[in-house]
Amino acid sequence: MDLGPLAKALDRLAANRADEAGWEDLYHLLWGFVVANTYRGLKGDGVLAEDAAQEVMLRILQYADLAKSRANPRQFLSYVRRLCSSVVSDHFRSLGREIPLADVRSETGADALNISQGRVPHPEDLYVEGDEQKRLLGQLTEGERAVTNYLLHGLKPSEIAELLGVEAVTVYRILARLRRSIRKYLIS
Repeated sequence: MDLGPLAKALDRLAANRADEAGWEDLYHLLWGFVVANTYRGLKGDGVLAEDAAQEVMLRILQYADLAKSRANPRQFLSYVRRLCSSVVSDHFRSLGREIPLADVRSETGADALNISQGRVPHPEDLYVEGDEQKRLLGQLTEGERAVTNYLLHGLKPSEIAELLGVEAVTVYRILARLRRSIRKYLIS
């Protein structure tokens, strides 16, 4: 996504939150990005993805700190991505369906980075690719993979603990262990 037009729209809205043309510009700039993120999170359910995307756009309208966002449009996109994950999780909860664990091992390498087909890269795919990624993911325990996947779907550690039937402190320990592993990997 070109950050120039996004920065301009954020500037306009930070100056005047009631600027309807500014909101329309922001909507057009973000809509494809938001739909792609919700579509991926909802495992290809287009109707639910559009509902979720509308919810994301409403939350941006109501709660986004545009004055803060205008200084860093890239950080604003990260906020929107997290918001998409949160709304997707909310949709699964409201439907009474289990939040699916992403099968990260099946989405590795060049296929996972194919944005031209409307797929948004998973955060893991941005840093490690192909065989190296499979090797690293293969080193995680089942619990570490579960915690990682739920976290990437926007759940809080306390929610993850509840879903896995463990204490919250266990989830925090797993997250700390994962952070240490990532640091060790990046340093080596």
